[in-house]
Amino acid sequence: MPLESYKPISLLAMRLLSGTFTLSLHLPSLFMRYIYLSALFATFVCFYTTSAYAQSSPASKTPVLVEPESEQDINALSKAVVQIRTPNSTGSGSMVVYQGRLMVFTNRHVTEGHDSVEIAILKDVHEPAVPTFRGELRVFSAEYDLAVYEVNEDIEGRTVTAEQLDTSDNPWEYQLPQLEFIDADEVLSRGTPLALLGYPGLAGDELVYTAGIVSSVQMTDFNQKRMVAWYRTNAEMSPGNSGGIALTNDGRVIGIPTMVAMEERTGGRLGSILSIPLAFAVMQSDDLLTSWDDYYNPDDHLNPEGEPTYGQHTLAGSQLNLPLTAGGSRSASYLGELCTGYAAENPDAILTLSEVTERLTIEFNASESTKDATMVVRAPDNRWHCNDDREAGNLNPGLYLEQAQPGDYQVWVGGYQPSDFFSGNVTAYSAGVDTTTAEASGGFNLNGDPLYGTHQLSAFFLPDPQTIEVVAGGNVDISETIDGSGCTGFAAGNPDVRMHFSGSTAGLKAYFVADNPTEDATIVINTPDGSWHCNDDAHGSTLNPMLDLGTSGEGRYDIWIGSYRQGNYISGKLHFTEMSVEVP
Repeated sequence: MPLESYKPISLLAMRLLSGTFTLSLHLPSLFMRYIYLSALFATFVCFYTTSAYAQSSPASKTPVLVEPESEQDINALSKAVVQIRTPNSTGSGSMVVYQGRLMVFTNRHVTEGHDSVEIAILKDVHEPAVPTFRGELRVFSAEYDLAVYEVNEDIEGRTVTAEQLDTSDNPWEYQLPQLEFIDADEVLSRGTPLALLGYPGLAGDELVYTAGIVSSVQMTDFNQKRMVAWYRTNAEMSPGNSGGIALTNDGRVIGIPTMVAMEERTGGRLGSILSIPLAFAVMQSDDLLTSWDDYYNPDDHLNPEGEPTYGQHTLAGSQLNLPLTAGGSRSASYLGELCTGYAAENPDAILTLSEVTERLTIEFNASESTKDATMVVRAPDNRWHCNDDREAGNLNPGLYLEQAQPGDYQVWVGGYQPSDFFSGNVTAYSAGVDTTTAEASGGFNLNGDPLYGTHQLSAFFLPDPQTIEVVAGGNVDISETIDGSGCTGFAAGNPDVRMHFSGSTAGLKAYFVADNPTEDATIVINTPDGSWHCNDDAHGSTLNPMLDLGTSGEGRYDIWIGSYRQGNYISGKLHFTEMSVEVP
């Protein structure tokens, strides 16, 4: 789209200060000139990452992806990114000088509900960001994850102006660097290198960068103009990055990395970057809001303040299995690109964490495999997380929140179509429990990572049987762990295998065959309804165990393979089948 096709942002001028803020900047000049910026970046986390990050190191204006030429260029570029702080979260943002006014751009979810935020700046690129300025809300977009704050004073109440930050000779010893934007009509191709700058929570208050490529491009028609809506990338994103910048390898800003989609089975991740041309086009639209009250209380939105229909539940070292009815008439699409479907007004449930956990897992499995469910979760920091299908070929949603903070997680389970109501089960548990302690105490650790992986099966799977190699045995006494069950043997503290099953079947079976037929193994399974099942010998002519799960239903199965004698470890194969079988 030609730069000349942009029009003056007169609407924004009216909205920003309700008549007191005069803004005559034209978008062509915004894209044609260098302007002061410090960045926009957002995460949905969904999903969230456990990858390590390193602080920015000297490089050229093409900072991460080419041979360094100048330390000064990357250092100046790093100083463009500011950290935004609210009472309960941190993120990243960008400071732009519009006609002598300092405005900070960020993602709506970073500052949601806050009229005032604290701005921390990078005075030294090798030191953490320092709280320096204060920003006041001016406008935000409900449909696009975008918010704008104005900076008029520092945290001590002293007036700050754009002119003062034009050079480093000011009370804050801080100078805004200049950045260049990608052309409005330019479309980056797949494989184009890019870099991200922001303040992920894993790195504290340090600025870090990650590198990757453009994985795909999504176009859109906005106000009758064809432009890039989203760039997808494999570059790592992490909680707290929200608000940073995405750059080409020649240092031009391409957009606002906004959210991450994660696939649980493979651990695959794909980040989404809101293109900068679309972000500025949104600033000309009619849907900008100036008050959080206009955003929180419309009649057709979800109500975070409502009483949960299925109660409040504390997650404390055990798995929650909560039957409920999904669906409703309130659309979740206003929350962002990954938020779809229709849910009830009030939360279906509130899940409470008492301490930080490495990963919070929340999944829903519909009773009927043909039902298409969606999930929305509002975290304690007021950020929204959404999922439709947790993996390819599975219509059930799941959210996996890494480094989940203590507090209340409000959960909505919706249907893809309005007023489509159906039953199902929410499964939730927190990871990070000390598995050594769990095993020493004589109990199974439902929160533990499975020793031989997490697997997915759907009804009528092929090939049949499905086989997983396992070494059976451990130090947990099964007879003491599952009281009154008659189960015997010894197994590991963590599950050997975790299996998610979808669809309807009349004859799902799990059995173990030892490599040495003289070895005596046992099998224990915790089914989606939370009940325990075990077996020692499948029949009188074998020492191998089998459980016929029949119609136990969809959901998560945690499976332990034990040995009859403590300290005896048995190699063999765990099988899943829907056919009649004679266990050898």
